[in-house]
Amino acid sequence: MSNLADIAAVSPPAERVLVVAGASAEPLCLELIRRGASVSATEDIGRAAQALRRSAFDVVIVAARADADATTLLIGLARAAGPAKANVMLLIDPADAARYGSAIFAADEILAASMPPRRIADATGVGQRA
Repeated sequence: MSNLADIAAVSPPAERVLVVAGASAEPLCLELIRRGASVSATEDIGRAAQALRRSAFDVVIVAARADADATTLLIGLARAAGPAKANVMLLIDPADAARYGSAIFAADEILAASMPPRRIADATGVGQRA
């Protein structure tokens, strides 16, 4: 076995994260990449749906959208996609929580969108699994 194959054999696969948010999520994406995650990011619901159909993700982070129904739909897509169950996290402004009842109920975890990227990344568990 070559040295490269030895490294691949002991290196765990990168955790796969889908971030569905606008450009403001770039610092979060960079933090997740720094922790060793394979990150896909989009703001578009259609592209997110395609990514969910094509690939299995360990974590899906959805930023609340202006349309609460679209947010709930996106979380439902993340739930239904693929054989593996992703940890679905909703980033939301706590002041808007009343508008997103269904999305809050459907998500695994709810995080304040105002949290620093490092704390959000901590909540995902990326880079912390043994």
